[in-house]
Amino acid sequence: MRVKTFYLRSGRLSESRGVTVFRPDGLPSLDHTNVVYCADGASVERLAPFVAAAIKSNRISPVVLVGVHNSQMHRAEEYLLGVRPELFEAHEQFFTIEVPQWLRNDFGLSTTRECSGVFGYSNGGAFAMAMGRRHREQFGVVISFSAPRTAQPVPKSEYLLRPVPRHYLAAGTYDFSPLIGDNTHRPADRWQRSRARRSTRPVDDLAAWAALWFGLGSAPNHL
Repeated sequence: MRVKTFYLRSGRLSESRGVTVFRPDGLPSLDHTNVVYCADGASVERLAPFVAAAIKSNRISPVVLVGVHNSQMHRAEEYLLGVRPELFEAHEQFFTIEVPQWLRNDFGLSTTRECSGVFGYSNGGAFAMAMGRRHREQFGVVISFSAPRTAQPVPKSEYLLRPVPRHYLAAGTYDFSPLIGDNTHRPADRWQRSRARRSTRPVDDLAAWAALWFGLGSAPNHL
């Protein structure tokens, strides 16, 4: 298991920003390996042991985690659409343009929709859903846990023009806000390509999120 943090100079953000990459051992090549882009990128270092164990036990196929770090001071502004649009859009461009280009050029990773997913929890979960909504041609899977808000559903008339990603959603019944559970199940009711789960305890730690990730149909295995 290899986990390393790189610092990329971003033209969109006008600063250097961390990107933590987990690469499982024993991959013969990376060109057709599934990639999950993760909000709150520093958490990848703690998620990596769960993912590595799941890969080793054949619960999921090999997957690369790419954790894109957020601003320490402006996390909500970068993750929640409409709070400060200029910060959201700059981080969005770093996440969807600069980081994938760097991965393709430096690691040879595929950036095709079939190999790409996006994951987040809490405000990062709202960001993941927004990326799935706004970049449907780029991400084939959205994994969102305990999101405090949701993206608008895609009109059915657009499905054939730009396919909707498969969504895996989860929240705790006793999460810190009842809106979180509602925000998880409302889109699952509306979107045909969603799958949702409501946990009976708060989804407030990485171990719980990792367990839910693997419980939701082994989401990375379905990219």
